[in-house]
Amino acid sequence: MPRCWLDDLGLSQRFFTILGGDLLGKGRAKPAPDLLLEMQRLGGGGRCVYVGDTTFDSGAAKAAEFLCVAVSFGYNDVPVAELETAAVIDHFDELVPVLEGL
Repeated sequence: MPRCWLDDLGLSQRFFTILGGDLLGKGRAKPAPDLLLEMQRLGGGGRCVYVGDTTFDSGAAKAAEFLCVAVSFGYNDVPVAELETAAVIDHFDELVPVLEGL
């Protein structure tokens, strides 16, 4: 696997797989569901929840038929309340309890 900034932070080993937006080729980036579905396939299938902060993220999750949890911080190209999501969190500490409730 090519070196990435997650390596520099010592975080790469915390992920089963890491995929870049350009992996699948032109026209298959978010909000198309292709990258999310590939992540699901590589992870062995099962239930997925996507965490994001843009309309591209919530759109890709919807297209892939995944639940989406939005973060109130980050890029946010529209107000987070306007994103179609299952939940909104203000800090990553809230993520696990929210996931357990979905």
